[in-house]
Amino acid sequence: MAVGPGTTVEARLVDDGPPVTLEVPDLPAGPHPLLEAACTEADLPAGLRVHVRITSAVPPGASLGTSASVVVALLGALDRLCGRERAPAEVAAAAHGVETERLGLQSGVQDQLAAANGGAQLVEIDPYPTVRTTALPAPDGLVVVYLGRSHVSSHVHEQVIASLDGTDRLQPLRDAARAAADAARRGDLPALGTAMRAANDGQRALHPALVSEVADAVGALADRHGALGWKVNGAGGDGGSLTILLDGDPAPLVADVRGVAPGVRALDLRPSAAGLAVREV
Repeated sequence: MAVGPGTTVEARLVDDGPPVTLEVPDLPAGPHPLLEAACTEADLPAGLRVHVRITSAVPPGASLGTSASVVVALLGALDRLCGRERAPAEVAAAAHGVETERLGLQSGVQDQLAAANGGAQLVEIDPYPTVRTTALPAPDGLVVVYLGRSHVSSHVHEQVIASLDGTDRLQPLRDAARAAADAARRGDLPALGTAMRAANDGQRALHPALVSEVADAVGALADRHGALGWKVNGAGGDGGSLTILLDGDPAPLVADVRGVAPGVRALDLRPSAAGLAVREV
């Protein structure tokens, strides 16, 4: 599911300097291997000089697909400067290749698709990285909580892959995804909450480190506020974020969640129908 406000990339031509100058106020001073690899993937014409400024409403490493959305937006902006136009699915595939092929990282495909397409969708992957997507209605009542610290999802993926013993331990996650999609189609929030809890249990069964103590503490607080369900986002692990499904006023939970641990806070995010949008100003 795409959420907003999201990532903004501003790219403009300049007269001199290196081929690409990166300005990223939300990150420490470079190098920025992911962004540099995306610029290489963009294959700018010789002699072109570009200044790029990148901002995001989401903290880096929040398990919300920020790196994927940044690369999608960066490729979209640089495509426009080069006079190139690609379909959202093509940009998503290129952004996935930046992480997996150019940098050798572990990465799913769903974050890039969400950023490029917008909206909510069921993503079926068979075989990886081939995908088929089905649009879904986005549910109301979602609260996203940042757990106070960032993480690197590729490292979590590697832990999980190393722990797999040859048996199919991913089926509970597949089942939960289909149950969530069916519930979203029906507008059945209690069933969606049940599917979220099943997904969370499936992740915990894969590796105990995927659901952290802070995530459990936020989940317990959510349950005291009558949550229909909650789950860690992305690969889970230490840090990142989780999503809570409520059927009522979120304000009391949003106020209380700051007391769980340092840095924990609700993010002002909501489902977004918009995907990659490139504008000239």
